[in-house]
Amino acid sequence: MVVLLTDAGASDPLGAAYVLSNFVIGSATTAPMVGSERAAPVDVEVAPLYARLHDAHAVDSEAILRAGLMALYSQAIA
Repeated sequence: MVVLLTDAGASDPLGAAYVLSNFVIGSATTAPMVGSERAAPVDVEVAPLYARLHDAHAVDSEAILRAGLMALYSQAIA
């Protein structure tokens, strides 16, 4: 990964590799909980904005992971 990041022009390829691998590890460990998180009720009085967004958001774990990786990659080569 460090070689690929270096070839892509990352200013800190080792740091970027750590960030990307930790992101993927975190995503992988939380993925099994996505279904139960979506089913959990959100108290509208406590968190009105989150409740509204939670109800309207279609969860696609793969798309979220891909978007996060692209955002991190963009920052890594900036």
